[in-house]
Amino acid sequence: AWDLLTILRIISGNDAPPWLRSEPAPRWLRRVAAPLLWFGERDELPTGYLDLLQALGLEEGIFLADESVQPARIVPGPNARAARQMSFTELNERLRGRWLRLPSWVEGEAAGIVDVRGADWRGMRPRLLATLRQAEKEIDPGAWVTLESLAAWVAAVQPGLVGPSFRAATARVGGEMFGDMPVEEARAAALGDIVAFEVAGPCAWFRLAEIAGLPGTPGAVLLQVT
Repeated sequence: AWDLLTILRIISGNDAPPWLRSEPAPRWLRRVAAPLLWFGERDELPTGYLDLLQALGLEEGIFLADESVQPARIVPGPNARAARQMSFTELNERLRGRWLRLPSWVEGEAAGIVDVRGADWRGMRPRLLATLRQAEKEIDPGAWVTLESLAAWVAAVQPGLVGPSFRAATARVGGEMFGDMPVEEARAAALGDIVAFEVAGPCAWFRLAEIAGLPGTPGAVLLQVT
């Protein structure tokens, strides 16, 4: 919530350069926003983060795609004032609800780690959270697990995570869809990459998981879904 409202303040400036709809965040916005955002660093932002904020802001009416100019640029929307008056808890809950219902994988497309066709992205996120709740019940309270092992477990117990039928290729597989890898193995690899990105990305951003690089345990995860 804080970060979306910060972006709203930035784009509300009269001298703000354009931020185009459905386009990668421009360098000027990344440079200005990075040190101000909760999930930013001095000169870096997580991959897909601004893409997701734009999509959520548009869905909530906090942003608006101004089509009076071409190409359409992002400006404050009709619900911007109401959003500023909400508590962070209320706004964060609304944004998480929007994220769960997004029809596309807007946060992951920018990463370029998986090329998926025929996926049910709207159903993927609720299924993922349900499976992560199941995993959290089976993990000792307060225990950290590796991101890789968690992603592999979710892919194994929920093979229909992104729908009953989809085709995918991952950066690990390379080449054309599936390449020379057996279909089921390639699907599992793609699912693992999707889960790893979602847990380390949006799940962490919405405080559903905590990510840390512990000694000897790179990419460790502490689930906080329940």
